[in-house]
Amino acid sequence: MNVEVSGRMVAKVGRAPVIELRDVSKVHKTARQMIRAVCGANIRIEAGEFVSLLGPSGCGKSTLLGLVAGLDQPTSGTITFDGLQRSTSDRRVAVNFQEPALFPWRDTKRNVTIALENRGLGRAQVDAQAERALEAVGLSQFQNIYPSHLSGGMKQRVMLARLLAMNAPVMLMDEPFAALDAITREQMQDLVTRLYSARRFSIIFVTHSIEEALFASQRVIVMCARPGRIVHEVKLDEGYPRTFDWRLSDKVAALRRELHQLMRDLDAGGSGGEDARV
Repeated sequence: MNVEVSGRMVAKVGRAPVIELRDVSKVHKTARQMIRAVCGANIRIEAGEFVSLLGPSGCGKSTLLGLVAGLDQPTSGTITFDGLQRSTSDRRVAVNFQEPALFPWRDTKRNVTIALENRGLGRAQVDAQAERALEAVGLSQFQNIYPSHLSGGMKQRVMLARLLAMNAPVMLMDEPFAALDAITREQMQDLVTRLYSARRFSIIFVTHSIEEALFASQRVIVMCARPGRIVHEVKLDEGYPRTFDWRLSDKVAALRRELHQLMRDLDAGGSGGEDARV
């Protein structure tokens, strides 16, 4: 685990990782066959770490995220939080999916407060937390607007505000910006990294965009399909917030070429001799 002391990150010895996957596999059973969606995944996420899962569609990224979220259970292997195994979802984990899960009959503020209801909090406290979260994502002036009047980027900001209001130490984000246009997507990447820099929660971010993974995260874990396996890892030492110039730097360009070639090779090589069916 890392902690921040006077603006610098130092190691804290003796603490378990906030999330650890040990030999995690998931097999989906159909009427005709069993398909290995994830095979033998081993991942450690330290407290305050931003990790991206990168890979093509169908490689098991979302399946793996669902297992961490407690939305499904692994066929084999273990998943622990702070060294303890748990089998159901809990309030330490906030999840953001690709499609904004907003209720059309609730305005922006009430779409955020829904994450805080039934927690024994008073209405004033719930409202205050929601308002702070909306201010953090730049939506203070849109509290009374309904989802039908929000753009795609604004809907994702509402979802992000909901996650912030929950104050969970772990955020799981499943391609939340995939449906946005290029400029809005960059703006949302900037927003997430700024919020991460300020709060230092742990993030697992699923994406199929090489550029997005490199810009946002401290560590990129590459997965391949058929079956879904972890095949490569890239560490980035650039601090936060990250600038547009860094996005265009020679270092990022070299890493982008490396990962692009790796993913092309993996696609050309298929499963490397293993079949997804069992």
